[in-house]
Amino acid sequence: MGKGLVRGHPRADVGGGRLWAPGARRGGHAPNLAIGAGARRTRANVTGEQADEFVFRGPAEYGWTLSPTSQFEQSLKIESGAANTSAESASAFKLAIVGNLFATLLYTVKHNTDVPAGTERTDTFSAVNPSYSFGKP
Repeated sequence: MGKGLVRGHPRADVGGGRLWAPGARRGGHAPNLAIGAGARRTRANVTGEQADEFVFRGPAEYGWTLSPTSQFEQSLKIESGAANTSAESASAFKLAIVGNLFATLLYTVKHNTDVPAGTERTDTFSAVNPSYSFGKP
């Protein structure tokens, strides 16, 4: 499939893997690690050409409760196949404001090894999200 023609959707992934330390919380720390293999199907944006490939995945998450009103979360997702290796890292800081109102500061980095000519391999995103949680604070 030609560069620049593949879009993220429609896309289908299937597979299986192994999860280590699922949410084992020790001293406010909660790691989650996994590894697995699967298959990916993507469709070209312009031509409609379809490609299938086997992929290996390695997601990892880490949560740290800093206080009763603040949390830090880090996630890393790596997916590698014959056509592309992608990595996405997200760092989030959640802070309770008052009652059920809280804010999240988020920084995300996305990297792909196979991109169209003239396109950066790495994208970064920053966000500040005010949110409300229904139910108990």
